[in-house]
Amino acid sequence: MPFAVNATEPSREASELMKLDFFEGGRGMHLSPGILNKLDQLRDVIGGTRADESLLRTLTRRWGLQEHRGEIIGIKTVKYKNLHVGVLGCVACHSGKAAGQHIVGIGNKTIDPGRIGIDGVRIEKRFKSLTDTLVRTHLLKKSKTWSGLEDRSIRLMEKLADPRMSARTQGLVPVSLVGSWFYEMDQARAPDHGYIGAVKVPSWFGFEKKLEAGQFADGIGRGHPPGWIIGVEITSGQTPEQVRAYFGKVERAVSLISALTPPPYPFSIDRARADRGKAIFDRTCAKCHGNYSFQPDGKPVYEVPKFVPLEKIGTDPDRLDYVTPDFLTRVLRSPLQDLIQLSDQAGQRKYIAPRLHAIWARFPYLHNGSVPTLRDLLEKASDRPVRFSLKDAGERYRFDPVRMGLTRIEVPASVPSDRSIYDTRLHGQSNRGHEKFIDLNPQEKDEIVEYLKTL
Repeated sequence: MPFAVNATEPSREASELMKLDFFEGGRGMHLSPGILNKLDQLRDVIGGTRADESLLRTLTRRWGLQEHRGEIIGIKTVKYKNLHVGVLGCVACHSGKAAGQHIVGIGNKTIDPGRIGIDGVRIEKRFKSLTDTLVRTHLLKKSKTWSGLEDRSIRLMEKLADPRMSARTQGLVPVSLVGSWFYEMDQARAPDHGYIGAVKVPSWFGFEKKLEAGQFADGIGRGHPPGWIIGVEITSGQTPEQVRAYFGKVERAVSLISALTPPPYPFSIDRARADRGKAIFDRTCAKCHGNYSFQPDGKPVYEVPKFVPLEKIGTDPDRLDYVTPDFLTRVLRSPLQDLIQLSDQAGQRKYIAPRLHAIWARFPYLHNGSVPTLRDLLEKASDRPVRFSLKDAGERYRFDPVRMGLTRIEVPASVPSDRSIYDTRLHGQSNRGHEKFIDLNPQEKDEIVEYLKTL
C-alpha cells in the first residue's frame, strides 16, 4: 500500500483560520507580556541546534501543541499597547495531524490543557517574580496594562490546572472549564461534583449543519447565534461587553469553518471492497450516522446529524452528567444569554451521532477518544484496548491504515500512569458502549472500514 501523504496547500479558508484568535481589549487566551517574545528570541539564537529541537519537543510532546514546518501551530505574538503578548489561536486545538498530515478542522489529538496549566502556573509566577525584581531595581517599568495581562494570564493557568476543570489525559478538553464562567457570572464557586465532561476536540467539517443540531457532543448549545464558540475565551477574563464588541468576528469564523472541505484519505482504497462495505453500512450504521452523497465537484453534501439517547448508545455518561439542572439554570441567566443560548436538546441525555466526513483522520474514536481504531469500535467493548499510548498520535508512524486509526500500542497495567497514556478505567474515559453490529463477520467489518475511507 503506498504511503504518499497528501501534501496539498491549505485552502484560503484554512489559511485564514490559522491566523484567527479572539484576543480582544487585552483579554483572551494569552500569556504574560514578554514570555513568548523571549521564547522567539531564544529560538533565533539556538535555531537549528539540538537545544532548539529539545524546546520544540517540550512544546509538542509535553503540552501537545502541534509543530508544522518548524513552527508551533496556534500560538503567536501580538502587539497590544506596546507590549508583546503571546496569544493562543483557535487552531491550537482545532487543527491537528493525522498520518503526518496537518489538517485544519480536525481536533488536536495531543493537546493537553491540564499540563499547560500545571506548567504554566509555575512559569508565569516565576516570570512575574523575575520581572518584579527588575522593577524593584529600576531596570523595568510595569504599566497597569502589563499587570492586568499578567494577573489574568496567571488566573487562566490556575483554571487550566484546577482538578475540577482538568482532564487527566492529553487529547481531551474539559467542558467544565467553559461551564465555570457561568458560575463566576453568578458569583458562585464551580461545582466539585466530580464531573469534568472531558471530550476530544470535535471536527469542524459540516459545521453549519452541526449548528442546526446544537453545539457540543450533546447538542446543549443553540447553534444560532453561535455564542458557544467563544466559550473557552470567556473563561480567560473577557467581559460581556468585549464579547459583544467583537461578535461579528465570531460570525465570520462560522462562515470560514463552514467552508472547509474534508481531506481525502491519503492512501490507496480497494474500491470493490469499499462498495461492498457501503451496502453493509447503509443496512446497519446509516440508521444513526446517515447516508452520504457528493456534489459534482466532489465536495460532500452535508446533513444535520441525528441524536441517540444515552441508554441506546451506552457510551461514557460523564459528559452528560456535567449538565445538571443547576448548570442549565445558570446558563439561562448569564449576561450573554442572548448570544449563548440553550438548545431544545439541553439536558435530555442524548449524544449526537456525528457525521463521518474525514473519519479516517478523527481518531481515536467516540466522543471521549477512548477507542484507538474504527476496527476496535466494531468489536465488543471487552475486546478493546484498556490502556494505549497517545504518544505522537498524529504522526505517520502512528497511523494504522488497515484497522484505520491510531496504531495500537497497548500499555500494561504495570506501567505507571502518564498523561500520554489513555486509561479507559479512569472516570469519564470508559470505552464501553457503541456495541452495534459486533456480530458481523470479520470480512464485513473490514469492508465497512474500507468504505469509511471514502468519506
